[in-house]
Amino acid sequence: MGFRWANDSRIDLKHLLPAILLLCVLHAWREALAQPVSSVLWHPSDHTHVWYAKGSLQVGSGSRPTAPSISMPLSMPRVRALAFAPKGDWLMAAGGQPGEYGAIQQLRWPSGETLNRWEFGQDWFNALTLRADGSLLALGGADGRLSLLGLDQPEFGDQPAKAWRAHSDAITDLQFDPTGQWLLSAGADRVIKLWQCSDWGLHRSLDAHTDMIHSLDLRPYSQGDAVAEDAWQVASASSDQTIRIWQPMLGRMVRIIRPGPLPQLAVAYHRSGRWLASAGQESMIYLLDADSDRILDQIPTQQDWIYSLSFSPDGTVLMAGDWLGEVRSYPVPEPLTRMH
Repeated sequence: MGFRWANDSRIDLKHLLPAILLLCVLHAWREALAQPVSSVLWHPSDHTHVWYAKGSLQVGSGSRPTAPSISMPLSMPRVRALAFAPKGDWLMAAGGQPGEYGAIQQLRWPSGETLNRWEFGQDWFNALTLRADGSLLALGGADGRLSLLGLDQPEFGDQPAKAWRAHSDAITDLQFDPTGQWLLSAGADRVIKLWQCSDWGLHRSLDAHTDMIHSLDLRPYSQGDAVAEDAWQVASASSDQTIRIWQPMLGRMVRIIRPGPLPQLAVAYHRSGRWLASAGQESMIYLLDADSDRILDQIPTQQDWIYSLSFSPDGTVLMAGDWLGEVRSYPVPEPLTRMH
């Protein structure tokens, strides 16, 4: 006899237990096949876009892409982060082998020719960011180590120019501020840290998130916006089901946005800076007002666990990369493209 509930319905354990076992097997199979797209990147000046999936760098073109047009193999087993040079003449890829080494590869663009490759004897890299002038590369490791490379001095041997343990768990994202004088790091330890680039001292820690932080994005400002030098904003996405907006220089959390009932894994500001997109462990992209907690619109998707979001340079297309290695494009709703 099965368990009896208040409404007199019953659960037959003889059938329930095999069903649970089957779900566990399917979940394990799904995890083994998963190749999350952790970074989708648009070229600074055209509609070329790149991502890493299925063992190689995928390159697409056009404003409504459906499939990669070029596939470029890279000389490392896994890639987690990508960054274009400010002028778009080269691309940097970071990754390596988990638990063994971190690797970086610099490619001439668009030919894909390898310009430089570095390999360091530490854990692999989860994140990277370039300073706006392209002179400095910051790398975040799965071991919580923050590493710096001055690209005007590319000979490092087996160690970066500078590295230190910045977080107690993996670094998940990095962003330079608009001036290039400050660096933000976020981690699986639930903390965002602000580093002063002049001496790499820790200026401030922001620790209001209650679970792992997955993604950061700086708010762009339109020409003519009156923004104090210390009041620039950054958004963070977390497994605690929130998007949080910060003013890091002031140590202030501006607001909390709860778009949906599940963890938020990716966040990206629209080029106008007036609104942003978030997505995570559900088949929905949320479009959020940048100055309130209002949901402006929603885009239903068929994608599973969206890990990365990126807007096209003209702000009309949103790319989303998911858990299974798929990248899809979504047209931005026309009323939002007109928000300036």
